[in-house]
Amino acid sequence: MLRVVPVAGFLLGDDIDLALEREAHDGLTFAQERLAAHDPRTRATGDSSIPRALFDEAEREGSSVIVVGSTHRGKVGRLLAGSTATALLHGAPAAVAVAPLGYAEAEPRSVKRIGVAVDGSDESLTALAGAIELADAAGAELAIFTAVEPTTFGYGPAIEALTAGEIESEATEHARRVLADAVDRVPADIPGRSHLIRGDIGQQLEEESKHLDLLMLGSRGYGPLRATLIGSVSRHAVSSAHCPVLITPRGVGSQPFGDPEAAAD
Repeated sequence: MLRVVPVAGFLLGDDIDLALEREAHDGLTFAQERLAAHDPRTRATGDSSIPRALFDEAEREGSSVIVVGSTHRGKVGRLLAGSTATALLHGAPAAVAVAPLGYAEAEPRSVKRIGVAVDGSDESLTALAGAIELADAAGAELAIFTAVEPTTFGYGPAIEALTAGEIESEATEHARRVLADAVDRVPADIPGRSHLIRGDIGQQLEEESKHLDLLMLGSRGYGPLRATLIGSVSRHAVSSAHCPVLITPRGVGSQPFGDPEAAAD
């Protein structure tokens, strides 16, 4: 666990380091008590940029996930990404999880329902692989969502040959194939359900998040590999979800949380 104290780099020194040690002890006591069974390590550091300090720590530790809270300005039980979370979601070197306001004060609960949105992209399949891994470890149910969203096209000759009904039918059939492929990837011993939803997927996932313990999404489909990159759907999710949201990095394939064997070496 890392506590970052905003302080200019030129002020760092022995006296500041001792003060940071006290910050780590005093500021992380609550978290230490909640995670005592896992023997957590704690550290405090000073940096003028909190996101940069978290980036550096994640790279130094080879972290699989960076966990941050949402902004303190918002409704309890809802996500609203603050400046630190927003910065992390634009290139973090690991998956990023954001917890709703008030989550720490809630009664501890097990993860029983994990949701994941897929659209057939490599990024969404990475999120699916991560959701399968976590569901298996937690003994949780897995809910897979694919959306048929309203589609707007230009007026090229190829598009003019299709009616609105035909476009809708093709979109629905494509979504069904994506959903079926995702379901086929889930081991038979993991309980789950699949949902083909219509309309704005961001709004639909906001509603579904009321019934989930964790919502997982893939990064946007362009940008640096091995980085967590926020897209339009994940942006909506971290602004409105009722449960923690975890966004996986690009370009890590079926091992979004790293290679356990490599980590062991």
